[in-house]
Amino acid sequence: MKLKFNKKHFLIIFFLAILVIGAFLYWQFFIYDSSFKLSDDPSPPPEDIENLDQLQTYTNREFGFEFQYPADWETKESPYGSPSGKFLLTINPPKIEYSSALSIYMVTPEWLSLVSNRDTSDITIDGIKGIKYGVDTKADIRSIYIALPLRGYSLILKSGEQYEYVFSKVVSTFKFFSASGIPQRIVESKTYRNEKWDFEFQYPSDWIIKENYFGSLVSKFNLEVVPVIGGTSFPDPVFINIVTADFGDHAFQYLNNTALEVRVGDVLGKRYDYEFEGMQRVSILLPFGKYQMILGAEKRYEDVFNQVIDTFKFLDIS
Repeated sequence: MKLKFNKKHFLIIFFLAILVIGAFLYWQFFIYDSSFKLSDDPSPPPEDIENLDQLQTYTNREFGFEFQYPADWETKESPYGSPSGKFLLTINPPKIEYSSALSIYMVTPEWLSLVSNRDTSDITIDGIKGIKYGVDTKADIRSIYIALPLRGYSLILKSGEQYEYVFSKVVSTFKFFSASGIPQRIVESKTYRNEKWDFEFQYPSDWIIKENYFGSLVSKFNLEVVPVIGGTSFPDPVFINIVTADFGDHAFQYLNNTALEVRVGDVLGKRYDYEFEGMQRVSILLPFGKYQMILGAEKRYEDVFNQVIDTFKFLDIS
């Protein structure tokens, strides 16, 4: 008898595959018997770790960070292999081939819900505030996680207990950069604050803000962040637009299949990367009360857009 394979069967198989992948990731990273008190003192280096004083630098221009690690260790970038992941880097001594001593990856914000109720402590790395997690697995192997907000995603730094000393070296030398290669911590910035719409963000000090730079029935408020070169400003490189809910629902409807979930100022939204009028663009759509907020930019200005996103805050003004 010939079996029929229809759309319903495909959807069932698809969702089962998602559940299996999710269960595997949960087991691999977060299953444990009990939590532990996080220590501020890294464990001493094991005997097989050498050249701790001889370091080399790993730099990632795409995501804007760098750090130092032992000179005889190796780094390897590879696809993350998960819908929630965007980037994976493993850092290993020469003797390790099939697992990772240290790892760094970019994930969507909801990924962190798996450990949101665990024993945590606050940590700041190169001016970026994050959370440090401690996890004991069923195999009694302790792991350390650090989660940092980065461009609407979460940057995760992970280490096993036996490599905590090297992990502390990586963390202490970790630096963030803009896409142009300028360290983010030394970029001079100004703060824009809007108390009517209750939000603020930082932007380059040599750029300017233009409020309500265009009129539209669907736009309740808009602004653009523009560079000024030789006395001339360039239109619409980075913008914020508060729009009606109906407009927001339909603005990126044709791109829904490519949307990625991101978090901006503790609000979960969707990010769209697309081409418009021959120009590569990125936009983030956020719920905003009875309206919706669109934050967008040309791709060539994504470093400034990321600065806006990383510093964006919704105000609670009483």
